[in-house]
Amino acid sequence: MNRCIHVGVLMVTMSCSVCAQEAGSTVLLTHLVELQYDDRSSGYTFPGHFFEVLRRDGDLIEVQNNGHKAKIKISDTVSLENAQAYFTAEIKKNRKDTFSLTARAEVFRHTKDYDAAIVDWNAIITLCPAEIDPETNGT
Repeated sequence: MNRCIHVGVLMVTMSCSVCAQEAGSTVLLTHLVELQYDDRSSGYTFPGHFFEVLRRDGDLIEVQNNGHKAKIKISDTVSLENAQAYFTAEIKKNRKDTFSLTARAEVFRHTKDYDAAIVDWNAIITLCPAEIDPETNGT
């Protein structure tokens, strides 16, 4: 798999993995995960997608993103509140981790820290210049 994640922009809502994932909270995935949606479709999520937690079911949480519901392991998520620190720690381990850079840029954008988001987006562009298509805004 290409180490560069296709850069696009999408926002939704989500919650926590370190704390209890409660209904209404917001989470992000900590790595690339294939989701099986309730409508039987499947697909990989990209970094920076936010999921709204609908309910907790043991070690799983039912989440919603753009109207699609899926169940994911709590251990595959991080809360919005803890996301910046989590992805910063991951980037310190591997400065070329485009998944974590993208996720952290989206957290910064979500919290309106646009200058910090731009720094991360610039790092991604430097790491993966061929992945960016200016005519389609990176998608």
